[in-house]
Amino acid sequence: MRIQALIIFILMLLLNPNTKRGEKIGHFKLQSKSFAEKSEIPSRFTCQGADVSPELHWANAPAGTRSFVLIVDDPDAPDPAHPRMTWVHWILYNIPDSVNALPEGVKQLPEGVMQG
Repeated sequence: MRIQALIIFILMLLLNPNTKRGEKIGHFKLQSKSFAEKSEIPSRFTCQGADVSPELHWANAPAGTRSFVLIVDDPDAPDPAHPRMTWVHWILYNIPDSVNALPEGVKQLPEGVMQG
């Protein structure tokens, strides 16, 4: 079975009011030392392995960003109760703008970060 997860990092662009609609805001980057870009996520990070979270780090958030949201969903593992929907593994929100990484196997989330 091909294990693949789509990691979506959504910026909560709670920008200051001076930011104009359509303004170019740069190139946000989300990367991981745990796996290569556009590759399958190694089984270590799945229920078939150690089931730990991969290391994630990000840079170049738009000016005025106050917080981040991380949604990890898996289009290859539909929810058995709702087979037309993808399986959501993890949601973190209220990640402060001062945080730019999560370690592999994170056990203690930064202060204020919530899980849903």
